[in-house]
Amino acid sequence: MARKHVELSVPGGRGAKINENLIELFSRLQSLNEDVTGLLNSVIRQDTFSGVTDSSGLYTVVFDTQFTVAPNIQVKLVGSENNQFVRVTAVSATGFTVHAFQRNTVNLLGVDLLLSATADINGANVDVIVTEK
Repeated sequence: MARKHVELSVPGGRGAKINENLIELFSRLQSLNEDVTGLLNSVIRQDTFSGVTDSSGLYTVVFDTQFTVAPNIQVKLVGSENNQFVRVTAVSATGFTVHAFQRNTVNLLGVDLLLSATADINGANVDVIVTEK
């Protein structure tokens, strides 16, 4: 940044001292500007999303502004029941898909047993935090 020299004429010969103070002030402002710019460049982007899964158990997000690289995705099923879980797929810099499942169970002699079969969850409330890498 080019500096501009300003001469002030002040009664009583105080112009030189005012020039020194102005130069110091401009120098500090320049330093502050560099500090703020550095701080802004170090801020990590974080977006949040909320939605509901469709009949296939899917909730898809497309970012309004894409990330530089595929971000970190954290998903929570709101009000979920036991044996429900999510899988995040197709993660890219432009979006991702959440797939919500529920493990099927069978009751055998009063004990619930988890089966390997799963079912898609239609209408699951999903909260997501997306954090820049």
